[in-house]
Amino acid sequence: SDLLTTLKFLLRLRRTGYDVSINTFPQSRVEYRIISWIINAKLRVSHHYDHFGWLTPVLVHKTVPYDYSRHCIEQNLDLLKLVQAEPKLQSHHYEVYLTPDEIKWAQEYFATNKLNLGHCLAIHPGSGRTKNLMLKRWPIQYYAILIQQLSKLRPDLNVILLGGPDEQAEIQYLAKSANSPKIFSPHTPTVRHLAALLKHCSLYLSVDNFVMHLAAAMHVPHIIVIESPTWNPTIAPYNANYTLVQNPAVHGRNLEFYRYDGRPIQGSFEFLRKCMEAVSPEAVLRVITEKLPNKL
Repeated sequence: SDLLTTLKFLLRLRRTGYDVSINTFPQSRVEYRIISWIINAKLRVSHHYDHFGWLTPVLVHKTVPYDYSRHCIEQNLDLLKLVQAEPKLQSHHYEVYLTPDEIKWAQEYFATNKLNLGHCLAIHPGSGRTKNLMLKRWPIQYYAILIQQLSKLRPDLNVILLGGPDEQAEIQYLAKSANSPKIFSPHTPTVRHLAALLKHCSLYLSVDNFVMHLAAAMHVPHIIVIESPTWNPTIAPYNANYTLVQNPAVHGRNLEFYRYDGRPIQGSFEFLRKCMEAVSPEAVLRVITEKLPNKL
């Protein structure tokens, strides 16, 4: 069974004899700390999460508190003091090192489609699929309305629709509904090719998701984030220029909807659907037009 296979794998790790096991923030599920305990590293460190707190002294040796007002990166750096280490750099940034072939692939895509002749807005319409995180997606119909409005307002703007296999249905819908030669939906062989495309974009738009952080790593000049119930300062694009399009339905109550306690987003399907509908296409359009560079 899968459970037996996993246990055999963990026991092989246990026999390796690790010196240190670090549970990074916000990996809050108790299962992660149980794995750390099974591996039996000489020193096991983590943040102290509220749920299953009584198990923490059993599963890990040392902990530090966490803070929803500080970024994940800074809070993970806090763990270094538990292993008698300290940061070596005065400031930190996301870094992704692309291969020459990946860089060339993106350059050729832009050149072939003449994307270098105008500004580019990258859009990723997806989000995570674990628990009920799909419910924090902005309505796909709203993306379609936004793209249509942008096409009229800024005909010089190229829109690149990005995503993996899980977003292909949404991307095809947006491309078909836009029916514009300025809308592109490249097939990216890997997530690294997607990153290479981001490197050439002027703006990026999505809810808080993995590709948002990739856009920060690729130094997209400005990132626009549609606020979802899961948003909080711990997951902001780190050391990047970004604007949060505020969600009136969330209204600063993010922690009432989502905490790092292993639970899904709190609220019914209908409530969370209406929550994301509360951010209008016009509100997002205003931010995009403010941040777009002047026409070439």
